[in-house]
Amino acid sequence: KFGYMLSSDGLEWSEPILIDLDQHPNKWWGLTRTPLGLVKEGNQTYTLYFSAYNLNFYDIPDIWSAKTDDVFNGYFASIGFIRLSLY
Repeated sequence: KFGYMLSSDGLEWSEPILIDLDQHPNKWWGLTRTPLGLVKEGNQTYTLYFSAYNLNFYDIPDIWSAKTDDVFNGYFASIGFIRLSLY
């Protein structure tokens, strides 16, 4: 999930609006990381770029006490994008 808020003056902000990427029909990622940019395409359509991992490494038992990086074999990080329509 990621969220955003809107402001016309930088002082007063809307309530957070959450978008659940886990329900995306073309989901290839296992763990979403960082929203990188939002590009206005026109007609209330935006492209959101984000970093993600193909698998969720939090599912690896004892990930934080692993002695080597071998636990990450088969994992890759990548940049993805989705198109959003705001109505």
